[in-house]
Amino acid sequence: MSTKTIEKKRERCSNFKTDEKKILCSLVKEFFNVIENKKTDKVSSKEKEKAWEDIAVRHNASAIGVKRDSKQLKTFYDNWRRRTKKAIVVETAETRATGGGAPPLSSLDDADLELLRIISDKTTTLEYPYESNVNVGKFYRVTPKVLHGSIINLFYKYLFIFYRTT
Repeated sequence: MSTKTIEKKRERCSNFKTDEKKILCSLVKEFFNVIENKKTDKVSSKEKEKAWEDIAVRHNASAIGVKRDSKQLKTFYDNWRRRTKKAIVVETAETRATGGGAPPLSSLDDADLELLRIISDKTTTLEYPYESNVNVGKFYRVTPKVLHGSIINLFYKYLFIFYRTT
């Protein structure tokens, strides 16, 4: 490695505390429509950047924890949201698993539950009324058209076998 291209090592901040998460939740709730907007055009991107800058200023004004910039807050929020969604899917699968016994303890804290309340309209779970040891990650959404075509193909397959054997 040459001396000209010495990369600056990323400085690590301390982990987010529960109080910081709660503050971030309340700020995200205010800017939710801008932050979670699915548009990717220039105007929407600028609005999102401005929203994260405002969140960073207000988060740092709360005087709890360390000063964080908008990039750190956005990265944490994205990762936190992803981890929380994954945790709720795993908990749901474990709760519905067969085998009896007490349900597992929740790994989500108050801040995680508050985040779930905020993003709940964006998060959908597939309802399965029966207990199961099914891997939840294997569920696929099937449109009625695809399902109808599959049923018809299955029907014709069995019909063909039936007439062939008689």
